[in-house]
Amino acid sequence: MQRIERILGTSATMRPVTNGGRIAIFLTVAMTLVVSGVVHAAASDARAERHSKPEAETRQEAVKNQGANPEAVGKRLEAAGARLKSAVAQGEMTEEEAWAEWYAVKEKIITEAVEAGELIEGEADAYRHEIHKAELSDRLGAAGGRIRAAAARGELTEEEAWAEWHAAKEELISGAVNASEISEDDAAAFRHEVNKAELGDRLEAAGGRIKAAVASGEVTEDEGWAEWYSAKKELITGAVEAGEISEDDAAAFRREINKAELGDRLGAAGERIKAAVASGEMTEDEGWAEWHAAKEELITEAVDAGKISDAEAAAFQREIRKAELGERLGAAGERIKTAAENGEMTEEEAWAEWHATKEELISGAVDAGEISSADAAAFRHEIEKAEAGERLKAAVARGEMTEEEAWARWAEINKEADAADGDEDPEGAGIEDGLSQNPTSIPDGKDVPDDEWARYVRAFIARYQLTERQQRRAWRFYQIYRDARDRAASSAKRLERRLGDKDDPQVQERRKSARERVERDRSRLFERLKARLEKLPTRAQRRDAEVELDKKP
Repeated sequence: MQRIERILGTSATMRPVTNGGRIAIFLTVAMTLVVSGVVHAAASDARAERHSKPEAETRQEAVKNQGANPEAVGKRLEAAGARLKSAVAQGEMTEEEAWAEWYAVKEKIITEAVEAGELIEGEADAYRHEIHKAELSDRLGAAGGRIRAAAARGELTEEEAWAEWHAAKEELISGAVNASEISEDDAAAFRHEVNKAELGDRLEAAGGRIKAAVASGEVTEDEGWAEWYSAKKELITGAVEAGEISEDDAAAFRREINKAELGDRLGAAGERIKAAVASGEMTEDEGWAEWHAAKEELITEAVDAGKISDAEAAAFQREIRKAELGERLGAAGERIKTAAENGEMTEEEAWAEWHATKEELISGAVDAGEISSADAAAFRHEIEKAEAGERLKAAVARGEMTEEEAWARWAEINKEADAADGDEDPEGAGIEDGLSQNPTSIPDGKDVPDDEWARYVRAFIARYQLTERQQRRAWRFYQIYRDARDRAASSAKRLERRLGDKDDPQVQERRKSARERVERDRSRLFERLKARLEKLPTRAQRRDAEVELDKKP
């Protein structure tokens, strides 16, 4: 059940999810972000507040007439920032020299843009204002990074580091106000966000210390939780009383921490059950039953205690169900892989078995209301990418393509996958990479060739009066196993063509062996198809089919 913890983000015991995280991480804005689209959007929002609708329409006409192009300005600023950042990284200039150069280049680019009509004069001021705020964020982030590094090297104690940080923070923010780079309102907003980040950092540090104490055996798990609750209350209440955060901020912190604590308890329960299954104390089915009971108990208790809302509980359940499906798919994949490695099935049989199992598990989860069709489409999308990667690796191992060719094809697959991200069709065709063994469409039985297997499927559908959804799944299984059958036959034919019509006994033996393998694979694949179909009818459908059978003379 390890995916449950990864999905929920609870792999670190006692680690609260906060709005802050590390100070430096929270505040750091790379110089290239100073001139990003975020700046454009913020400046646009500021302008919108100053213009009424008629004024805005007039401005748009002016922009059109002047040929304004703020995007081009942004790109030039971004390129300049990237060059300076690279120069600092390579030691060609100091950080202070880079900042001085940046200020000069920034002003030159903006001034030239105004003169060229790419920026309207009033907009240039808004541009500068937003850039000043990003620059302050960058300086705060750099200061936090330096102080944290000094504390890590032992040059400062934790308390000295915090004192140094508070002094640096105030100096930088006040300096920006005094230089008219930001307003007093901007400064207040900065302090507010930084205060929340600092609280998050203190909570995280407290959780880390308690976690270490539990791990070392200094305190029990129950004592650790009690100490955590006490530390959490003290830190959040203290921040409110000091005016560092508002009551609303405190409530938001508590809500996020409550969810993290529930995730932590769920993760711990999953680990205990997983360990019990691994040690043979319970079977896998018993483990799943125990997990479902523990999950329901913990989530219900959290709702009853007012720690999470019903909506948050529902969100937990949705994410956990997706994680559970991922776990089942992973386990199925491992079983099939092991069977193929042990020679219990051929590679083609293994791929067919995997696709059928994947479809059965994902469709079953949708039918049971455990995941949505959109979730199912996302699962298939990610799995298809992984399958394509496995096929590429296998092709390189067999010498069918070079490593460079495989990397190039992988880049194409990722590009195709990114382009398909907006596709909301849950029955989408997927990634057609030329190597994937996924079916490229889902037949409905109408255009399927009238072969022995198709006739069997039609008879099966009629016998059990399968629903439309069941029929789609039946034909999908048919296509999976039919494609595997046809690929095996094509592979044998390619081998025969390579061998030619030589009378060499060894060649004749290999030709005979290939034909026998095709027949053997065909038989085994058909049996697997029939086994998949047998899982589709409900008890009621089976009962009705038996009644109809008894009526026949």
